[in-house]
Amino acid sequence: DNKLTLKDYISDGIHPTDKGYDVMVEPLKEMFANAWSGLEATETKAKALPEKLLSAHDRTDCYYILAKDTNYDSTWSGSSIMSSSTPGGALSCKFTGDEVAIFAGLSSKSGMIEYRIDGGEWIEKSLYAANIRERIRLASGLEPAEHTLEIRVSEKIKTEDTVQIYAVLVN
Repeated sequence: DNKLTLKDYISDGIHPTDKGYDVMVEPLKEMFANAWSGLEATETKAKALPEKLLSAHDRTDCYYILAKDTNYDSTWSGSSIMSSSTPGGALSCKFTGDEVAIFAGLSSKSGMIEYRIDGGEWIEKSLYAANIRERIRLASGLEPAEHTLEIRVSEKIKTEDTVQIYAVLVN
């Protein structure tokens, strides 16, 4: 009767709404009930967790800096996602860690950036890709110390394109 729409269940095309989760949980409850039926309860003993839960490449020490909380010039705009189409438009932040990435919107209109760490050489990075949000590693193996990341919109950006950055990710 057109009383319910997909938006009632999935607000952004990916993440379920509360109503969407309610619909998804019912088959899961049934699946677990069937899987556990007929099993006898057994006594289990607690085990100590290892000091290091994952590998040396885990992400338990990661943190992020929202793009809106970085230092950016007047060519950038946005409330949570920072966007710029202006060649040379600059954004920067300090971070402490040994690896840095950005979380950016990628599309056929995403443009190109240049970045450098601690005043080093500028490195060009294309953000042109399929329509996705993605983590793009900029550097790893850095000294685990304070660093400065500088990003600017490349002079090669097309007039109709826009760079969109959600956050800087640090490990």
